[in-house]
Amino acid sequence: MHALFAYNLNYNLQNHKWVNRDRLIIANSSFLPTYYATARLAKLLTKKEEANFENILNTKIDFIDSSLETYQNNLGSAFSNAVGMAIAENILNNKFNEVKHSIYVLCNDFDLLSGEAQEALSLAANLKLKNLIIISNSTEVLRDSLLSTISNENVAAKYKAMKINYQRIANRISKINYAISKAKVSSKPTIIEIKTTIGENMKYENSTLIYENKLTDADINELKEKLTYKKSNNLDVYKECNDFYKTTYKLRLEKTCKAFKMSKKLQTFLFEESKLNLNDIAINSKLSIPALFGTIIENISNKYQNSIFCTANTINITNIKNSNNMYAPNNISGTNLLLGPRTSILGNVANGINLHSNFVAIASDILDNFALFLESFKLARQMNLKTIFLLSNINELNKNDNIQELRALSNNLYMPLSLNEIKTTIENIFNETANKLPSIIVINEAKNQELLSLIDEKHENNSMYYLIKKIPMTYSLISSSLNIEMAYEIALKLKLSLIYATNLKNIDLNYDKNKTISIENTNFEQWTNLAKYNIGNNNLNTFATSKQKPELINFNIEEITKIVEKLIK
Repeated sequence: MHALFAYNLNYNLQNHKWVNRDRLIIANSSFLPTYYATARLAKLLTKKEEANFENILNTKIDFIDSSLETYQNNLGSAFSNAVGMAIAENILNNKFNEVKHSIYVLCNDFDLLSGEAQEALSLAANLKLKNLIIISNSTEVLRDSLLSTISNENVAAKYKAMKINYQRIANRISKINYAISKAKVSSKPTIIEIKTTIGENMKYENSTLIYENKLTDADINELKEKLTYKKSNNLDVYKECNDFYKTTYKLRLEKTCKAFKMSKKLQTFLFEESKLNLNDIAINSKLSIPALFGTIIENISNKYQNSIFCTANTINITNIKNSNNMYAPNNISGTNLLLGPRTSILGNVANGINLHSNFVAIASDILDNFALFLESFKLARQMNLKTIFLLSNINELNKNDNIQELRALSNNLYMPLSLNEIKTTIENIFNETANKLPSIIVINEAKNQELLSLIDEKHENNSMYYLIKKIPMTYSLISSSLNIEMAYEIALKLKLSLIYATNLKNIDLNYDKNKTISIENTNFEQWTNLAKYNIGNNNLNTFATSKQKPELINFNIEEITKIVEKLIK
């Protein structure tokens, strides 16, 4: 950590959001004590963190807004985030010569064994992301076993075959500095494996027992006898160390920042807040949903240089061309990025792109792979990232939109029906500056056609809802595609109006809320702003209606019909 901060990591002490700073990602919580100790020396902690330094590691840390871009303790996601940041830096470097920095990941040897880490490394190697430097702490001791018992592969040969620059070095500052200097001039991504000894100079040295036994005061005193550190207060710092960080280290950073000159073009890019306008896309009856996606993506790519589309396939976006021929020249180019079957990293790569600077990343895949997006969506929400997840259902046999799981994640769930509404939905999400949370757009083409054939009256653009059945002066049922068939049958039987809501957010309904009943087999509380009465559930097994207080029911058409009959009397 000292070698990285003191001699290699470039950032601006006065501006932690400086665009040309090196990015640092921590992949494992075991690095946090060392990170905070070094950040304290480097004067990166806030006054509150400094005052509370002794207790700071007792707090759950999800995201740190300082020299550390992100800390991910979710196995593998740090590597995908790092690849996303490296892609963003690579694009900026191709557009603006003054931008040149490195993306560092600190990890343990076993972190690299995860499937997501290996997918991310494969993509990084394929894209020749030479700005990605992974520093691995190699103790070869896991919590429950030695590394050799679960992996005996020749990592040097493996990474050489993957076209990754691999270095294995001793744990010395001079060796680390030299390895990083070699990595910075490499034409490939780099892994630097540093051989360390876990619990060095302690009684559980090089043993799994180090994970099971807390250090006692006696253990710490015994360790200090073997070290040059002799301070009685374990938080005290020697004057020589403080002086180094005040002078040599600070001068290095000031010199780096002073040498950076931002062009007007880069400044325009970083502060671009243009409104997306898709009015120049003509909608006609011959245009299919996949063709519309391709047209929208091409339109945005040509207009906004800060947009990046990440996809696992080219079903929806083939033959799209724009400014920068960096990626996937056999399929798509420029800021449209083809990941191939690396679906498990797609969402987190998009998150990493959004973390970097003024980029807007859209992750696109088929609905069948929806489960692989869940973790990346949760992380985007945790880090307040405006990642857009675009999921299309091309499987005619699958009419399930996974709404129960998606609704549990966010209210930013959109299921537009018509071509016009798809266009408007993307426009609204793109232009919503107040929203710093991820959004999910689900397109189920087969189901959309069925629903559109039932609609009596359309309310598009700002309203985002449809009247499937309109009966004046009566109660209305409101539902989504999850239970619209059930709601339709009940509406027919009881002669009620029926509204199809494509989302629960941008709806301006022209109706009487006090005479409206929502039906959806998800958490009913999300419908309370749209309907006075709500039939749904508030956990996996309990279904309820919120007329007065929750009432247990069975979620089937017979029982729900009876409840609706009671409510409208």
